[in-house]
Parts: sequence; C-alpha cells; structure tokens
Amino acid sequence: MGMSVAKVSEKDRAGQRTYYPEVDILKGIAIVLVALGHAIILYPVNLHAVLWTSKIYEWVESVHMPLFFLVSGFCFSFHGRESASAPEKAQGFFFVYAFYLGKKVRRILIPYLTFCTADILARLCFPFFVNDKEKTFLRNIYDMFFGGGGYWFLYVLFFLFLLAPFWHTAAKRCRALLPLFLALSLCAPFLPGIPEIFLLRLTAHYLPYFYVGTRIRAHFPALKGLYDRRRLTPRGFLFLTAALLALWIVLLQINGTDIHTVLYMTVAFLGCFCFWCLLQSGLLSRLYPALKEMGVYSLQLYLFNSYLLVISRSFICRFFSYEGAGIILLFNLVFDLGVAYLIIRAVVVKVPLFRKLCGLL
Repeated sequence: MGMSVAKVSEKDRAGQRTYYPEVDILKGIAIVLVALGHAIILYPVNLHAVLWTSKIYEWVESVHMPLFFLVSGFCFSFHGRESASAPEKAQGFFFVYAFYLGKKVRRILIPYLTFCTADILARLCFPFFVNDKEKTFLRNIYDMFFGGGGYWFLYVLFFLFLLAPFWHTAAKRCRALLPLFLALSLCAPFLPGIPEIFLLRLTAHYLPYFYVGTRIRAHFPALKGLYDRRRLTPRGFLFLTAALLALWIVLLQINGTDIHTVLYMTVAFLGCFCFWCLLQSGLLSRLYPALKEMGVYSLQLYLFNSYLLVISRSFICRFFSYEGAGIILLFNLVFDLGVAYLIIRAVVVKVPLFRKLCGLL
C-alpha cells in the first residue's frame, strides 16, 4: 500500500498557502478523463453508436467536469485587507481585485482567446478535417465572445473566478451569509429562465461544484482529519462504488427532469469523493508521479487536446481506415496526451511567448 500523498504536503513558493499534492493528482485524473471522453469520437467513425464506448462516455461526462470545477474552486485564493477601515477596505478590495483579475486574464483569458482564434483559423484553412462544417466564420467569432467557442470550460471558469471574490469577501465580513451562499449555489442549476448567452446557464450548472470546492479548501485540514479517523474500509469503498453505479444507471433513465438534475449532482459529488478515496487508498501510488505531472499541466493539456485529436482520429481512421472502437479510443487517448505533454515540455515551457499564450505563469 503506497504512502498517502497528504503526508508530503509542503508550502508553496510564496510561503503563504499549503500545497497539497493531492490537488495536482486529482487534476491529473480529471484531464485523463477529459481526454478519454474526447477520444470517443463522433467523426469520422461514430464511437457513440457503439454500446460500450457510449456508456464509458456517459459515465465520464457525469464526473470529469464536476471534478475539474470542484478542484478549481479548491484552488481559489483571494486575500483582501482585513484590518483596514471601511473606506480603506473598499479601496483595498478593488486594488487586490485588479491584481487578482490580471492573474486570471494571464492564466485563463489569454490562452482562451489564443486557442479559440487558432481554432477558427484552422477551420477556415482545413475544412476537410472539421466535423461541424455548417458553422460560418461569423458564427465562430460570435461563439468565441458570447458562447464559449471551442473551449467552454475556460469561459465558464473565468466567469466563476470573476465572481468568487465578491461572495468570498461578503462571507468573510458576515459569516451568516455562508449558508445562504451554499444554498444559492446548490439551487442555481434549478433556476428557470437563465439565458444561454455568455454560457450563463452552464455557469449555473457548474457553480455548485466550484463553490463547494472553495468551502472544502476553507475547512480542509479538519475535513482531512475527519476522513483519516473514519477512513473507508475496502468493503465501504465497494459499497459506495456500487451505490454510485446504481444511481448512475437510474440517472440515464430520467433525463430532462429536475429529479435528473438532483441525481446528476449527487452522482457527480459522490464520484469526486470516490476518486478522493481511491487516491487515499494508495492503489494508484505507482501512478502518482505521472498523474501529478499531468495535473500541473492540465490546462495546457486541455488546450492542445482538440488539435491533436484531429490528427490522431484522422491518422487512425482515414490513413489506416481502421474502425475498431477499442483501438481508436486507445490510440486517441495515448497519442493526444503523450504528444501534448511532449510539446509542452519540449517547446512551451522553454519559450517565454508560448508560456504566456498557454497560461503558464
């Protein structure tokens, strides 16, 4: 049984916050799940028409983005001026917020705009490789600014990071607001009439996971201690996994209802907890270094994934004319993650301009 990664926690470079290796490992698991979901292609061979790959896709879809948003919320940090007077606090908040916003622009918005622009140009220059050929140039431009473009995760994540300092600061000044904010975040996916523009509906859908992630971070030492004292036995973990599978099967049968949304959130949160339990069990200890490395570069792996998927699916399906679902899925997954990592390590991290364009601070 491998040593729990929590035992090697250390301070980050700034010396202000505790660094938890588990976070990078969970991000590594999440990006592998994202690449796995993308590897189940629709074009030029439709793997969604194959029963077993379609079920893998449905399972991945139920947990991978909630896990990403929960971990992103856990990583949220905003420090204001707590000991200042009211006018100074207001001034201090906006000063700190401007600095905070600049970091998020460099970390998220610049990579988003860079890769969305590159995606639009690639669609113009190489329409043969594009699945959705009916989208016009103007429609792609519109989607980039108002609909998330090809990188909706970054679009929604940036919006959540914009909002988070406001509820964080309000809750620090009035602790009684915490239950209200939690209730509002959990109810957000059920609110009617949320418009699609700016991906507001999708933002409401993923808000619960991001907000819960921020609260877990606030109480993580206590929660970690509670988990260590009442760690799941192997039998308990199997029971939790079986319950999660049963809920997931029910989830597939009741799509389009409020009960479906409740079950989706339940499955998503339980799925994230299952990955945490699996991580703490030590069963993945041999994979910790690789998963941690992928977690460190999870954003960059996500950025390159769609481009490399075009190459891998074209190579295996067009050049070799292969139609076997298992080989196509495995080739896409290994090629996309492996080549993206090589590009990041060999090129991106060594060229300052590429580091900035890819969000490496």
